[in-house]
Amino acid sequence: MKSVENDVSGSQKIRKKPGRAPVSCAECRRLKMRCDRRFPCENCTRRGCATICPDGTLTIGKHNRMILANTEELHDKVETLLERIRLLEDALRALQSMVSTQPHPLLVNSLSGSNNSTSAIPVVLVQPDKVVSKPQNLVKEPDTRLDSSGTLTIGDEGETNYFGQTARADYLLNDSESEDEVEVRRLPKNMYNYTWPEAPLPDNSLEEAVLGFLPDLNEAYSLCEVYLDVASWLGLLVPRSMIHDEFIAHVYHLTTHQWANVLYTCPHRLALLYTIFSLGALFDPSRNVGNPESDDYYHLARVALSFKSVALETTIYSVLTIQHMCAFLLHRDSPQGHEQAWVMLGIASKLSLTMGLHRDSSRWKLGKSISDLRHAAFWQLYMLEIMASLHFGRPPALCELFIDCPLPSQLNIEQAGSSNENILYLSWRIQFSRLVQDVLQKAFAANPPSYSDILEIDSKLRELADPVLDYTDRSHSVKMQQWSVVYFRESMFILLHRGFLTEALNENPRNPYLSKYKQSVETCFKSSCRLIDGLLWIGQESPDIMSRMSGWLAAHVSPVTILCLIVTRSPTSDLARPAVEKIESVYADLHNNADTSRTAQKNLEIARRLRNMARAALENTKLAMQGAMPLQLSSMYTYDSNEDLDRCCGKTQIRKRKTRTPGSSESREHISSQETNSNFMIDTNPTSSWSARPWIFSGGNLGSSGMASSSNDVVDTISGDSYNAIGHGLDSSWSNFIQQLGF
Repeated sequence: MKSVENDVSGSQKIRKKPGRAPVSCAECRRLKMRCDRRFPCENCTRRGCATICPDGTLTIGKHNRMILANTEELHDKVETLLERIRLLEDALRALQSMVSTQPHPLLVNSLSGSNNSTSAIPVVLVQPDKVVSKPQNLVKEPDTRLDSSGTLTIGDEGETNYFGQTARADYLLNDSESEDEVEVRRLPKNMYNYTWPEAPLPDNSLEEAVLGFLPDLNEAYSLCEVYLDVASWLGLLVPRSMIHDEFIAHVYHLTTHQWANVLYTCPHRLALLYTIFSLGALFDPSRNVGNPESDDYYHLARVALSFKSVALETTIYSVLTIQHMCAFLLHRDSPQGHEQAWVMLGIASKLSLTMGLHRDSSRWKLGKSISDLRHAAFWQLYMLEIMASLHFGRPPALCELFIDCPLPSQLNIEQAGSSNENILYLSWRIQFSRLVQDVLQKAFAANPPSYSDILEIDSKLRELADPVLDYTDRSHSVKMQQWSVVYFRESMFILLHRGFLTEALNENPRNPYLSKYKQSVETCFKSSCRLIDGLLWIGQESPDIMSRMSGWLAAHVSPVTILCLIVTRSPTSDLARPAVEKIESVYADLHNNADTSRTAQKNLEIARRLRNMARAALENTKLAMQGAMPLQLSSMYTYDSNEDLDRCCGKTQIRKRKTRTPGSSESREHISSQETNSNFMIDTNPTSSWSARPWIFSGGNLGSSGMASSSNDVVDTISGDSYNAIGHGLDSSWSNFIQQLGF
């Protein structure tokens, strides 16, 4: 009996003879074509309907006229064009994020997220009693945005207060001009004078004394020039015109500025100017490293800031002052300054939210200069706070979800042009900081992410293009910007991958590239080598700045610990010997800076212990290869060293701090004063019998980072094709190592 084909309605059934397979596919039978009976057959494949072979047929109707012999080529062309659209949209999205926080109008109805099929051929499988229905067109509701930005209150002298849309009604209805009720105090008066965070109100004699410590006008301009030079790569956004026309003219009451020649001096502006002096004195090459003048200006700024309540009379200058205090503490060679800076950043974050700096000032129709000042102050704080959160491993106080503050106009790339390196660099810093917050929320949240999430974050970091700086420019600021880009990027990769590195080393210590986390091994090793090469390069190019940046001197420890972990856990791998050479080069560099920097002296002892551990692991492996001793990778390091390495990778641990005995502070000050006037006990033969690989800088051929790093050549000659693999790992065995170092 002859089989009957189904139509679109599926009203008929296919009848087959028992025990006999169809000789051709359904579509070939419908078109009465010869079928080769190899499904999908050649006819269906050539006509672009291979997906329906052998049981399906095309819908009978006008749509069949769209089927051509080169249908698959057309589909490939459509896919190519769609991929091109996605790339263009990603590029436009990246450019728009550098200019504004609002999406580009062309990206509203984006095609990049569409996964719809590009096939225009309606296909109906031959299934009985099934009716195909068309989807009905859905009406999209318009995107409605409410005018709910909150309330901003500004005082006569710039005191600003902001209440958001969820603020309590009694706050919004309260009369700001009404007098506060008198508080009844029964405790002694001096107890209330020293409550934190409000400092005691000084008398007029103290205010006159603080003004008396101002440097002469020529020195003030000199310190401001040093500040402006370092601000171009530190991420500080106070412009030159504001320093000269508002701060110096106001504080020094210059007669050239009629408005500034008044008796009243704004305490917050005075405090901000003192913080600028402190940073200028800290980086002034004509002054000694760790000069006392920078500390004096810092403490004078703190005293001046107490003349007017920061919490009750918040101004933009008070927020900027605290930010500059934090920048000073983070870069000063002080063991306790970083923790103080973290606390101050929290205060500055709360004050910025109090003023509504996180919102777009154009909503309240403020002037352009005031709006730019508010926007610049917020993004300067954002960069400081995010990077401090990353370095401390603590959650940030500022959340991207509540921020719609645009970039200040002076950082608008379209208006300034691409030839301004400072604008390109600062815009990149802001964009990188926003990406870091996304990394903090996803990669370092309370719930640990999966390995695929880490790889996705890694790809986002690599997609962020470096600022297009003029690397032929040998100016000091461009060098610092060039190095800062490498420092931030490679440090981020190490923090992201170092936990999974320990997992890879634990899975296969003889060859970690056989682990599923092999990309973490590659990334950690390459980033550590690049970071070490960059530290050595910047130490050669700008030794004075390097000796004054405690953070950069402390940055040696992270890559050295990574390399020591690789050597001690996998001494038989091809990465071990080049890792030891890098460790030796870092130890020699810290040895050279130990005479002038307390941070370098402290980290020198850490590097010595790391070097000794790496040397011992490599020497034991050499003896084992010669048959002098058995090779046991698990026993090459002690329990304490293992615990230290685990802690460095973020493993959960609990430690007991040594309690201080009475009078310990006095003895510590006595020891500190003796160390200041004596030579440090350091190794006089830093490289010993090991020869570190020399780092080469090519001034003529600079890569995207501007530094000629030998780490890529080292990596490529070590493992060959193994570096083309992908992998990642997260572990806690990292912390054991640091405990052996005395932390």
